[in-house]
Amino acid sequence: MKKQYIIIGVVVLILILCLVAYMSGMFTSDEKVEEKKEEKKKKEKGEANISEVEYADTGPSCEKNKKIKAKEGSLGACRTVDDIDPVGITFTGSHFKPKSPVRGDDWIHELSSSEDKKEFIAAHQSTDNYCKMVRFEIVKDGDNCKYKPLDAGYVPSSKEQGKSLCTTETNVIDSWGSKNPTKLANSNSDAGYGIEEMKYNKFCN
Repeated sequence: MKKQYIIIGVVVLILILCLVAYMSGMFTSDEKVEEKKEEKKKKEKGEANISEVEYADTGPSCEKNKKIKAKEGSLGACRTVDDIDPVGITFTGSHFKPKSPVRGDDWIHELSSSEDKKEFIAAHQSTDNYCKMVRFEIVKDGDNCKYKPLDAGYVPSSKEQGKSLCTTETNVIDSWGSKNPTKLANSNSDAGYGIEEMKYNKFCN
């Protein structure tokens, strides 16, 4: 008899556990159904799930081949000096023959860099065997960046390919360190060397 009572007790316990598990599943299912109903209502009302929100890229668009034709001036709004990338120079000054030579970014080399200022050397190998150079700066002032030519100089440099001191970044930077100074020109009627126009990309890095 005792064995029968034990067996019956075990069977009843199993049935109770099964019933509890079944009822728990029903409650869970009911909760999920209610959650789905709430999500559907929110979507119908135009409410988005926070985890599904996507954010657009609000950064400024790349602006290529902008130009500044002045002895100095503003380049407009910028976040850092790195937003400005010089890509072309038109030189000026009576010591250029022919007048107003144009050089691309291969002839513009970064001389120094800090958080709010960068200095560059724009170089030109002339046919009269000189490397002619102009140093200019880009400075962040508040929310804007400004451009300004600073000074000029030259070193003797062969116009022959492979012999010029003006065609690599290392040679130009070294040449600037040992330059002969000359006047900074603002026009083709001024003695010395200067920059007539600087072409640059903005927000493209």
